[in-house]
Order: sequence, then structure tokens, then C-alpha cells
Amino acid sequence: MARLRPVSALAPLFLLLALFARGTSLGAQEKTLRWPSIAVEAHLDQDGQLYVKETQAMAFSGDWNGGERRFSVALQQHFEFERMVRVDSASGADVTMVGGDLDRVDGFDLTGSNTVRWRSRLESDPPFV
Repeated sequence: MARLRPVSALAPLFLLLALFARGTSLGAQEKTLRWPSIAVEAHLDQDGQLYVKETQAMAFSGDWNGGERRFSVALQQHFEFERMVRVDSASGADVTMVGGDLDRVDGFDLTGSNTVRWRSRLESDPPFV
């Protein structure tokens, strides 16, 4: 597990590593979204800091532009989002996504204090199949 910056006690620190934009051939109007796998690694250190590494494989079909992930953050907890990486479904290579830019493919941004959104295709791009 990567070394992560400490945050306040028991606060979740989520690292999204995998985003697969693929699916099966469907009609032009139909949209589907499924999660073939979700894996979570968590480490609670001796000071009560919780570190979480989350890997999601997502399959889109249709005209989705991207996705969003909301995190539950309780009172007296501090949420810190470290980074986001997409694993290219064809090559298996890591693609580091760009924070703060939802106008580009592979861009992501925090919206509010506990939601991350990302872009997987431009509106002008063909739908996922």
C-alpha cells in the first residue's frame, strides 16, 4: 500500500485506482453501468488514522460522460482525496487522472466536501459500447 498523508482520527482517505469504460453492444438509447469488482484495502495505524485504497472496475455502455463517488464523512472526521488513476482496459497501463478539470477526458474534481466526479468521454464522443 502506498504511504499516504495522515488525516484526523478514523477519517477515510480514498484512492480510486481503476476505471474501466467498456461494456457490451446495446441500443443507442440504452445506458448501463455495472461494477464487475470493487476491492478495498484499509489500514488503521497506531494513532487511529485510517488509510483506504479503493479499486473499482466499472463498465459503462451508452452515453455516460463519467461517474461520481460520494463518501460518508462523520462529524469530527476529515476527508482527504489523494489521487485518482484509471487503468487502461486495453494495455493495463496506469493513466494518472488530472484533478480540477472536468472538461477533459480523464479529468476529475471534488464537488462539495465529499463527492468526486470524473469524465470518461466528451459529449461529442461516441457512446460507450
